Amino acid sequence: MPIFAVALGERNNEIKKAIEKAYPDEHHELQDMFFLIQDPASARDVAVKIRLRGDNQVEDANGVVFKINSAYAGYTYSDLWDWLENAEGKE
Repeated sequence: MPIFAVALGERNNEIKKAIEKAYPDEHHELQDMFFLIQDPASARDVAVKIRLRGDNQVEDANGVVFKINSAYAGYTYSDLWDWLENAEGKE
């Protein structure tokens, strides 16, 4: 399943709650302002679902949604690698 990176310009609890509500099992929080989300939709659709865009947009919220490819590398906690492996297996 496609994975999207959500980078917020500043901490926003309303956006965080919207992510948790829209994607209870399909998100991974890396930091207070950075999330990974699984969704077969487009980046625009994800932004609307998490209230970064659209009629229900959180006032003064700023951030961006990027669709990422399967090429990634780095060193971090094993739960992220497990989450990514699980997300890729849902295609």
